[in-house]
Amino acid sequence: MIADRKGLNEALAKRRIILLAGEITDYRAEEIMSQLMALNLESTQEIKLIINSGGGDVDPGLWIYDAMKLIAAPVTGIVVGRCASTALIVLQGCQRRVATKHSKLLCHFVRYSATFPIYNGFEKKLKARVEKAKEGQGYFEEILAERAKTTREAIVKLMKEGERDGEISAKRAKELGFIDEVIEKYEEVPEATK
Repeated sequence: MIADRKGLNEALAKRRIILLAGEITDYRAEEIMSQLMALNLESTQEIKLIINSGGGDVDPGLWIYDAMKLIAAPVTGIVVGRCASTALIVLQGCQRRVATKHSKLLCHFVRYSATFPIYNGFEKKLKARVEKAKEGQGYFEEILAERAKTTREAIVKLMKEGERDGEISAKRAKELGFIDEVIEKYEEVPEATK
């Protein structure tokens, strides 16, 4: 029996599977990127990335996205549960994108927290945060539009709907081009090729 997260990750790695669960942070991105690189060094056979995440920080999500683009091994993203915000961007880095029937996906505008004390220079720091959020928003729009084969304007409209309506079903995500297939069994996961 696998008693801890480290043991689970090791058991999954033997089957070329990586688990992205929980918040996407700098630490978690480094862990995922290391696993991707290690599996790619072993073989260029397919890697499966199982996602159940409500998102997280923009930059770490983009780092994972970039790492998947750099490696030779194709990656299949499998949403089991939730794929929101930055996790949706990570999913777009996968060659094949699938979700289980009852999974939920969420596309919304980039958010940055602004939790710092008010002092001289506060406005400058706040302005830098706003610029960083705009930059992240631009990356998200570009990535989603490219993978969904639509325009950035259409993505902005979908993000507005996401802010208003919340999560969407796997079926709706397929219609929008955010995933390639809705699956009910693991055996239905298609092979990814680069």
